[in-house]
Amino acid sequence: MSKPPSSPLEKLTVAVQGPTTAVAGSRLTFRVTLGNPTDGTFVLDPCPGYLMERFSLGDATNDAVNSAQLYRLNCRALPQIPAGGSAVFEMVAEVPASMRAGRELSVTWKLYLPHYVQRGNQFGVLTLTVV
Repeated sequence: MSKPPSSPLEKLTVAVQGPTTAVAGSRLTFRVTLGNPTDGTFVLDPCPGYLMERFSLGDATNDAVNSAQLYRLNCRALPQIPAGGSAVFEMVAEVPASMRAGRELSVTWKLYLPHYVQRGNQFGVLTLTVV
């Protein structure tokens, strides 16, 4: 059995930034920054996929939130990241209407490329409190 090859995406770094609170039932907007710390241009061709997960621990009175959706990054307008540069993408996630104030919601954003091994710097987590 052979080990899958490393992904070319392992050269990139991922940082996620967004609000620390959100209203139940609202659309949460946050930003994902892909960084290219290398000394060469990184071409996003084809545009990579990404997995967005939403998670909130449930209990006896609150339903758990545990969903994941696979998307393709819209990089047509920005098909490459310059050496030492970065690219910022705006993302949207729904805050479940069933969440009560005070609960914590985590949104995890991960680069995804099938048939490759991903390393540890290809994801970011945004944790916020529902108000």
